[in-house]
Amino acid sequence: MADFKTHLTIGSAVGFLLASFSFIWHWIDNISWAVVVFLVTSIGSFLPDVDSDSGLPIKIIFTTLGYFFAGLAIYWIYNAGGPWIFAILVAAAVFFIVYYPVALAFQKYTRHRGIFHSIPAALIAFF
Repeated sequence: MADFKTHLTIGSAVGFLLASFSFIWHWIDNISWAVVVFLVTSIGSFLPDVDSDSGLPIKIIFTTLGYFFAGLAIYWIYNAGGPWIFAILVAAAVFFIVYYPVALAFQKYTRHRGIFHSIPAALIAFF
């Protein structure tokens, strides 16, 4: 069975080839889109293992989501004219809510080799 390193290695190689050939054959005109293609393919390559409770993908995904939503909270509070200390405290709370309770609920209601290793999950990710 493939593990996280295998998923990431093969996915990154495929993403590099796809981005390179897309840029060379002028399917995409901007090099920054080639970088986006590579990153999206690399991230998507380890998503089948996101439901592994002890795996690295779940830590990467929920850490990234925690930082994203914490940054979004800071942005909203700053644009609303709120004080910085409040924005930082709310951002910290949002990060810990996403990283701990949401991740624990995700681990509780998913099992490894479940829905994320199926054709419907591939179709959802595709669309």
